[in-house]
Amino acid sequence: MTRVLILNADDYGRTPEVSRGIRRAYLRGIVTTTTVMINIPSAISDVHDALIETPTLGLGVHLNLTYGKPTAPSDRVSSLIGDDGFFLSRDHLLKKLDAVHTEHIELEWRTQIDSFLQEGAILDHLDSHHHIAALSEKTWQIHLNLCQEYSCATRPPFPVDISEKEISLIYPQKSVEFASTQANTMMGRRSIRSADNFFASFFGETASLKHALDLVSNLPDGVSELMCHPGFSDDELRFTSGYHETRDLEMEILTSEALQDCVEKHSIMLRTYQSAWN
Repeated sequence: MTRVLILNADDYGRTPEVSRGIRRAYLRGIVTTTTVMINIPSAISDVHDALIETPTLGLGVHLNLTYGKPTAPSDRVSSLIGDDGFFLSRDHLLKKLDAVHTEHIELEWRTQIDSFLQEGAILDHLDSHHHIAALSEKTWQIHLNLCQEYSCATRPPFPVDISEKEISLIYPQKSVEFASTQANTMMGRRSIRSADNFFASFFGETASLKHALDLVSNLPDGVSELMCHPGFSDDELRFTSGYHETRDLEMEILTSEALQDCVEKHSIMLRTYQSAWN
């Protein structure tokens, strides 16, 4: 059986320099797709740059409820934002999720997807910032409905290379339990394409060349997605994100000759979600 790898760079549009770094990781490395934070004001320009500079880079939408301002009119998604007009933080949103209006989430995500499509981009797949879509039945149901409506694939709801115990240090236990069990069952009832395996451990302290080589060398049969976060760090990113210098490191690894040689040695097929099953 063949081994297919979708190497997705999250957070396209986070800053212009992050986007530029992702494009380089595609042009000079093994990144195959990226998902766009289309609600960030500069993201529209970044999408235009991608369509010109990297027309075969798979572009998807990084559905967002936890960073920046909404794309939909604020008065129509009021339960998603604070008094400052910005989205609630991830932890705040998860604590008050029962009080968030379902129609507000659906409208905001639909507006994000439509804003992306209006720029002439083709939707490769959907995933979500901070994995927020897969953390509750409410958000996952909306997410799956949108995947079917827009006829696109989605990232699996839970990684195969991080334990529930580890993820519970970051997310509420009930969210972890849902993502690791019910979310897969719900997706399995639908005709929505997704990778067979989702790898999320190439991050932070484990974003090393050795770990990347281990993941690629031992890639299972079938279609796998490996999440990454390359980019150029800049003042804007350093001011607004705790994950900045590691993006430069990830970009170096993902464009390294050693990793590209490893992909070739093990006959790994690099694909987008749209081309993974072709």
